Parts: sequence; C-alpha cells; structure tokens
Amino acid sequence: MLAVESADSIHMLYKHFLFRITEKSLNAFYYICSHAKTSCCKFMNVTARLALQIVPENLHNEPVFLCINDTMVSKFGHRFENVSNLFDHAAHNGSNYLNGHCFVSLMLCVPVWEKNHIVYQSVPLGYHMWTKEVSKLELAAGMVCAIMPGLALKHQVLLLFDSWYAKKSLVCLAGEYENLDIICNARYDSARYGLPQAPTRKRGRPAKRGKRLFFSTIAPKSIHMACACQEKAPLNQTCSELMQYVPLFVYSFRWNIEVSYYEQKNVWSLSAYMIRSKKGIEILVNLINISYCAMKILPYRDETFFQYKDSSAQKFRLALSQQINQQVIFASFVKNVETTIKSNALVKAIKSALLSFGYYG
Repeated sequence: MLAVESADSIHMLYKHFLFRITEKSLNAFYYICSHAKTSCCKFMNVTARLALQIVPENLHNEPVFLCINDTMVSKFGHRFENVSNLFDHAAHNGSNYLNGHCFVSLMLCVPVWEKNHIVYQSVPLGYHMWTKEVSKLELAAGMVCAIMPGLALKHQVLLLFDSWYAKKSLVCLAGEYENLDIICNARYDSARYGLPQAPTRKRGRPAKRGKRLFFSTIAPKSIHMACACQEKAPLNQTCSELMQYVPLFVYSFRWNIEVSYYEQKNVWSLSAYMIRSKKGIEILVNLINISYCAMKILPYRDETFFQYKDSSAQKFRLALSQQINQQVIFASFVKNVETTIKSNALVKAIKSALLSFGYYG
C-alpha cells in the first residue's frame, strides 16, 4: 500500500504493484482478506508496542492518551455486509442519514521530542466495524481492554472520549486498571454547569448557567505533564490557580483522531474499499491504517528517515513509494537480464545502481 498513491481496491493494488513481486493470483489476496485467521486486536497490540518504543527514556513519566471515537463511511447499494441506514450529525448531503458502515476506532498519543519541545505523536491503533449485534460502547470497551495489558503500570494512561461515550461501559474501566483515568465531556441529558457569573449591569439578558463542566477521574495536580508547562500563560505558571484547567488542555488532544479520519479518508482511500464481507473490510481497513501508522512511526525509529519527522504522513509515503518502485523495477530488470542476455558487465552495472539506492537483495 505504500508503493501506490491510493489503495482503492485489492484489484487496483494487484494490478499496479503486487503482480510484479509475486506469482500469486488475484483471488489469493481476496481469499486472505475474507478468510485469514487473524484478529484486529493483534494488529492493535503490535502497533501500540511500536508506538511506545519511540518514546524517549526521559519522557517515560509523561502520560499517554487513548482517544475513542467513531466514524462513518458512505456506501452505495446494499450488497455490503452489515450496511445500514445511519444517522450522521455531520452529513452535508441535505439529509442527516447515510447508507454505509460505522467504525469504532482507538488512537494512542505518545510524547516525543521535536525542536526541543515535547509534542504528542498520534497513532491510530485500529478499527472495528459496528454491527447491531454489539453496541459501540461494548466495542470501544473491548478495544481498551485489549490494549491495556501492554500499558499496565508502565505509563499514566488518560482515556479521552466525547459525551456520547460517557456511560457505564467505559467509565467503569477507570476502576479496573490502576494507571487508567478518564477525562470526558458531560452528556447532554446529565450536563452539569458551574455557577452563573455575577451581574455585570450591562445590556442584555444575563447568563442562566456558568461554564459547562467536564468529568475527570484524576485531579489536575496528579497529571504529570510537562507539555502543559510549555504552553503560554497561564498553564506555564505551575502555582497558578488556573492549573485546574489542565484536564481541559489534555482533552483537546482528542481532536487528533478527527484529523486522522480526514487524512485516511481523503488521501489513504480508507473509504474506497470494495470488499463485501465484514471480515474482509475490517482487515483491509486495518491494513491501510497500519500503513498510515508506519509513516508516523518510521521517522522516529530509523535514522535514514529522520528528515521526515516534520513532514506529513502523505509526503513521506510519496517519497517512500518512489524508492520502492525504483527498487522493484531494477530488481525485475536484473532478473530478466540474468535469464536472457547473460551479460556480466551489465549485471554488475545494475547491481551497483541497486546498491546506491540501498537495495541489498
């Protein structure tokens, strides 16, 4: 998937890349997606382990964030498995409903150094398709439970989600894991507000309520987050009474999951799948997500790609795909030369060119 500009379908991947590096037929790849004996939880745990390995040793005391949300993918027709009519509050097609799939996803945010500042790198861990048999709350809770053993007692973990997920299935997880706390928005039907401001004697109706409150199972002073001290005043004033708003600053990291949705749908062809079975769709979507995560993690793990730390995942993929295609073209050309022309001089010249591109096969 890194060698092509988009992964619209298995057929497109096979036609433009896979057939050049394997003798397997197209049906073999369809069969793998639909009948492979693998679990998306394994993908999540491997991705999380690789993401935690890029955290520098001097930042191991910094908290990591788990963000939960769901996204919808519009589809035409009803031949896709589990496709249904879904309510979408962000739809812009003149209706609040769309025909398609809903995916629940989990994202991990880990601290790294960038230009002498602590920043958080966002790594989506995986997707699960929602069906009417299992609620989105149960899917989200299952994903958190699957990933927490790898985070147990190693990091302070803060679970972030919006008001829709502020229900028992997820809130109770804070009591099951010692290093897990929750910061979330209050539900609309259980919203709590602070006291209204004192009358200002200005024109207009005074506010009936104060600011809307958030729920947090951890005290602001217990959040050991040096990143907040890098911000502008007043958060950098550690003795200030305004440090109580650090949980709100932490909650803002939840927006990163929306950014990943936008990039994966518009650039990484996350919503262009044509496989009909539920398992095949989940495997393909998670493979696309793994490719996306690789572009975010690789610059921190391999010094060869250190220059792409500040680049977007899309720019890095473009550069990497060009190198992959060059190596595939040269490798196939050398293979044909060895079987037909038998020219030693030409073979040596091609091999030297391959070495210059970093190919050692």
